[in-house]
Amino acid sequence: MIDYVIVYAYSGRITDEETAAIQEFALKRGKKTLSIGVRQAFTDEYICVDPFTMLAYFINADYVITDTFYGTVFSIKYQIPFATIFRESNKEKLSDLLLSFVFQK
Repeated sequence: MIDYVIVYAYSGRITDEETAAIQEFALKRGKKTLSIGVRQAFTDEYICVDPFTMLAYFINADYVITDTFYGTVFSIKYQIPFATIFRESNKEKLSDLLLSFVFQK
């Protein structure tokens, strides 16, 4: 049984409100939170891995919460339920990606 939510986000960008929502989401589902690549102080565990091992964590995740383009791409590619947090700096790129994905179906 897989029991984790990946938090894949740039350092210092997860707000207190987002932190509370992520923690509540994971708690309600009985999942622990893992930050991969960049330490997020609020997650249960930090994983520093090579790229291939990182992909294995993504493939086996229950959920992904990200504010990155690649976190979103990995989630789509491996069909992991995900939430993408839009930022002013990435909203156009992520909007284009997600709209392209939605209209391809």
